[in-house]
This record gives sequence, C-alpha cells and structure tokens, in this order.
Amino acid sequence: MKLRVMGTILLLVTAMAGEAANTFQSEASIRAVAQRFAETHAATLAGETVVEVGRLDSRLRVPECDEPLAARMSATGRASGNTTVSVACNGSRRWSLLVPVSIQQSVDIVVLTRPAAPGVPLSPDMLAVARRSVAGLTSGYFTDVAQVTGWIPRRALSPDTVLSTGQLQPPKLVKRGETVTINAVGAAIAVSANGLALRDGRAGERIPVKNLSSSRVIEAMVTGRSMVQISTAGTMMR
Repeated sequence: MKLRVMGTILLLVTAMAGEAANTFQSEASIRAVAQRFAETHAATLAGETVVEVGRLDSRLRVPECDEPLAARMSATGRASGNTTVSVACNGSRRWSLLVPVSIQQSVDIVVLTRPAAPGVPLSPDMLAVARRSVAGLTSGYFTDVAQVTGWIPRRALSPDTVLSTGQLQPPKLVKRGETVTINAVGAAIAVSANGLALRDGRAGERIPVKNLSSSRVIEAMVTGRSMVQISTAGTMMR
C-alpha cells in the first residue's frame, strides 16, 4: 500500500513539473515591456510622439521567464518611425525576440506658404513653422525660418511642402568679382586682408581668391557673407 501511495505522489510531482516546464510567457507581458521601453525612449525625442506596439505571431511560444524581462532598441532599430524593440529573458531559460513598434514623431518644422520657383531664393514671407510628422524625412529638415531664408529651391515646390536639405541648396555667400575679407588664423596670430573672389562660393566651399596686397592667388574657405578664411597667416602674407 505504501509503495502504491508513493508511486501516486511521484506521478503527481512529475506531472506538475511537466506542466510548469510548458508554461509560456504571455504575449501581453512581452508587449507591455516593449511598450514601456518605447515610451521611455520616445520621451527623449523632440516634439510629440505616439507609441504603438504591434502584435506578435500567434504561433510564437517562449518559456516563461524566471526574471524580469529586459528590453533595448534592436541593432537595426530606428529612433522613430517603424522600428523594433528587442525583448529578452536573461534567466535560466534564455531567449530574445523582436517586437514591432511604431514611434510616430511630430515636430515644428518649416513649410512653404506659397509656391517656390527653382533658382529663386526663399524669402521670410514664403515660410512658416507648422507641426508635421518627420516620418520619411530622410534628407533632414529645418526648425527655424531663419535657417532656410535665402536658400534656393532646386526644383519647383508647392505650398505646404515640408522643406528639406535635399530640395534646397544654400545661398551664395561670395560672388565672383566682389571684394572679400580674407581672415588668416594661425597658432599664435590672426590677421586679415582684402581679396578679390575669383569664383562664386557657398558656406564651406573652397574658392580661389586674389590677395589685393600681394596679387597672389590663394585658396580659401567661404565662412560668411563676403568672408573667407585660410588656416595660416603666413600663406596670406607671402
């Protein structure tokens, strides 16, 4: 009789162990961890954000974790838009999976108030700031009207267009034939002189400039309106 009772107890313990081994992590708990992580991340972004966590494959089964689940942005994840969050169990039965997440971000960015023609500089009355989604703006965008005033459309643009760096080119700060200020900066000295621009130039471009004092032609970088710079004073003074 004792052997029969002990055998019954052993069977019950084995069955309970098997049931525990087949306990799966709920989809709701996985999605909740991804949601909390994504919301914390979204709070660091500018403007307004809306977070939505996608559904998991209904066939997915992972063991219930004996530790709190961990989450991080996946290696291929993006800061906003459609991305993925990696949720992992670091307990005795390790696993990890990717959860689809949408982080929609809207910020105040510069848009056109009326049509813009190619080659015609943008004026302040053509521009306004409005809240728009940044999804798909891979070429960058502007947040202040002053940033884009004077920039030149590469093609015709319609009203309400969100302006991006790919649609525009910066204005020419130096024009061929005009007198410019050449600033030369060295380790222990800074001097300036007048020069003659031999080519148009935009910010950051290098153009040939004739030093009006020495008549020597040098290469200088455009730094501002009618201003260029070279790295060593000796170059300009020779």
